[in-house]
This record gives sequence, structure tokens and C-alpha cells, in this order.
Amino acid sequence: LVLGLLSDDGATLNWLHMAGYSPAIEAQIGSGLSMKQPSAAADAVRTAAPVLISSVTEYRERYPAGGQWMIEADAASIGSWPLMVGSRAVGVLGLM
Repeated sequence: LVLGLLSDDGATLNWLHMAGYSPAIEAQIGSGLSMKQPSAAADAVRTAAPVLISSVTEYRERYPAGGQWMIEADAASIGSWPLMVGSRAVGVLGLM
């Protein structure tokens, strides 16, 4: 589980909470994610729509630079849901 809120300037998803990840994965994920970085979490916020990925292969097809953390976490699939205030995405909830 990861819970992130969009920074005031909209440039970064700041992680408020992580659970179920090893310390190595938490270090890899860091304290936040640039909204410019291709990822399911950033796409969920950008599009204000859920992003559901059913395998590491699918993740790597959509986001070629990513996916290693899924292998290390032994995640078979992930879902990223935007957190909405009215019609505006303000964060993301990610589950694996």
C-alpha cells in the first residue's frame, strides 16, 4: 500500500504512508515521485482515472524504466486509484 498527495505546485507525489514494502523497496521508491516520471501512480493522478496493471510484463510495456520494484516485492499486479476532491485529482492510493 502506498498513499501519496500531490504537492502544491503539482510537480511531485509525496508519499504519506507505505506499508508492505521491504526497506530496500522503500529506499528505491523514496519519499516521493516526480509527476514527470512515467508510472502508474503518476498516470492515475494525471488522468484522474484508475490504472490497473495485471503483471510485471504489462508494467514494463507501459513504463519501460520501471517494474523492478514489483519483482522485488513479489507483486503479481497493482492498482493505482486517484484521490479526488471534486473533479481534481489530489493524490493516489496504490495497492499491490
